[in-house]
Amino acid sequence: TVLQGLDQNGTVLDAVDGTTFTLTGPLGDRTFTLPTGATIDDVVSQVNAYSGQTGARAAYDSTTGALTVESTSFGNGPLAITSTDMTTGVLG
Repeated sequence: TVLQGLDQNGTVLDAVDGTTFTLTGPLGDRTFTLPTGATIDDVVSQVNAYSGQTGARAAYDSTTGALTVESTSFGNGPLAITSTDMTTGVLG
């Protein structure tokens, strides 16, 4: 599923290409850039490639449409995803 144009709870993600997001996990943080045409599977692959650095892993269930990010560590620890707005704010 391509992220650009994806409808997220009634909001169209129409400004995804080139956007960055930062994943903070119990081991550290990593900033990722979404290339043009990025898919949910691309995001999962990027997050999982750095799970040793962040302490977080991702999975996508295409049946339910659920993207899950979870800690690889036991117990409590920070887990957050922050990004800039991925919409233009223009209503279709």
